[in-house]
Amino acid sequence: LSFETQPFLFQLPKLLAMQFAQTLAPFLLIWFVVINWVAIMSFWIDKARSISGGWRIRESTLLSIAFWGGSLGALAAQQWFRHKTTKEPFRSRLNHIAILHIFIGVVFLIPPIRVPILEMLDAILAELRSIQ
Repeated sequence: LSFETQPFLFQLPKLLAMQFAQTLAPFLLIWFVVINWVAIMSFWIDKARSISGGWRIRESTLLSIAFWGGSLGALAAQQWFRHKTTKEPFRSRLNHIAILHIFIGVVFLIPPIRVPILEMLDAILAELRSIQ
């Protein structure tokens, strides 16, 4: 079934998702800028504390900031401040988070890639509906 021939109840989640994405875009941009600034500042503070011997920011906190959207800022700060560049498994985890964010960005920002993936997800959902 194409989008146009599906019953309205099956179209409703897609329509709501498209409207939600358009409404949410400005907030996501603001969030992206803020969380990346927080990531940069967190790495800077942690680097300064590591030099002075003060209390440090937990690695789990730094990775959480990266996970919630600050991976670009975290990677940039890691290089700028030469902080945690060789520390494993921190470095690998941060790189994995960045790869995840790149994948999500590519999938949702580039229509020629987004459409086939959404169609594939649609087919999976249709198969799941038919099983139930």
